Amino acid sequence: MRIIIVRHGETDWNRLRKTQGMTDIGLTQKGLKQARRMGARVRNMHIQCVFSSPLSRALSTANTIASTVKAPVVTDNDLREIAFGEWEGLTFDEIGERYPEELRIWNSDPHLCAPPGKAETLMQVAERSSRFLSRIRRDYEGKTVVAVSHSVPCKSMVALSIGLPLSRIHSLRMDNASMSIIDFYGDRAVLRLFNDTTHLMEELPWQKR
Repeated sequence: MRIIIVRHGETDWNRLRKTQGMTDIGLTQKGLKQARRMGARVRNMHIQCVFSSPLSRALSTANTIASTVKAPVVTDNDLREIAFGEWEGLTFDEIGERYPEELRIWNSDPHLCAPPGKAETLMQVAERSSRFLSRIRRDYEGKTVVAVSHSVPCKSMVALSIGLPLSRIHSLRMDNASMSIIDFYGDRAVLRLFNDTTHLMEELPWQKR
């Protein structure tokens, strides 16, 4: 089976480089445009279902994609972003000023970090990401689905699939409205595409003169 992992489109907090977490921030006009382009990108990929985090920035992206590919949308709490607790609404510069030790651990050993407040650990996000992948692989064998989520769970799904340690998750970059494709052949996963955003370009590189 094939899973197309999509990070949601741009929000105002993405633009301001604020940590969003579970704070429900909607898409900007640019983000909506990015979602439409993503829908056009996957139009002919025979999508059976579009799964989405229930947070509005992901769900708006998913609904836009689904309207193009004519597939149902199913919300799944396992795809929601990591809860960043007291970090939410802050830039990483502000987090570094207020919580320097916690941020140091997040940057160097993210799997050991526990942000302050009502937050989740990376290991908890990985647990629900793994649960989602197992469920999808069981229920959609031989089919293609889209999963619209957020930076941390998107990277967690990729890392878990290809055996990358969670301690190395910051080695992965996942841009807004990017797509990554993982094909599963039994117990083997192949990362076919990663963090691709060519559909967002006004002019494709090979069209430039």
